[in-house]
Amino acid sequence: MLDATAQLSQDAVDKTFDEMVDAAVLDLKVQGIEKDDASITKAVDMCYKGQSFDLTIPYSGSLEKAIAAFHKAHAKAYTYCLKDRPTEVVNLRLSAVHRLPNPPSPRFEGKGDPRPYGHRTTLFDGKAQAALHKWEDLRPGHKGKGPSVIEEKGFTAYVPNGFSWSMDRHGNILMVGGGPK
Repeated sequence: MLDATAQLSQDAVDKTFDEMVDAAVLDLKVQGIEKDDASITKAVDMCYKGQSFDLTIPYSGSLEKAIAAFHKAHAKAYTYCLKDRPTEVVNLRLSAVHRLPNPPSPRFEGKGDPRPYGHRTTLFDGKAQAALHKWEDLRPGHKGKGPSVIEEKGFTAYVPNGFSWSMDRHGNILMVGGGPK
């Protein structure tokens, strides 16, 4: 049971969380998001009085339950708990999260020439001549066989001998094959 001092703390925690929720709802509204379309979660950072480290405990509206959860979490994290020692609420945390639908993935539109622009000797599969392709020249459905090197400004993909590759509609290079030669 909570004593009178703890009850005042319960009231202070509830009042502060109410203010935090109100501020979060206003922030959501500015972004065109209704409260019911967001997930709001509360947590308290707690420690034993005098400790310099705290634990984050989910908050369900009851400081008494949070204190009990803190003792359990402390015992799990540090292998002991001090139920006779006063606890402190160090921070209140509130998260208001709204999940956006996944944006549509843009279709990949390459320039359209699947022919290699040259060849390079590679040493990945022993000495082999790899076909050189520019990623931006390829289009969805273009295919090739390894050894190949597909170049782009931010990456280089090597397709080993025994693998085949194809471009999907999003510009991903799909490789299939492998195994013993």
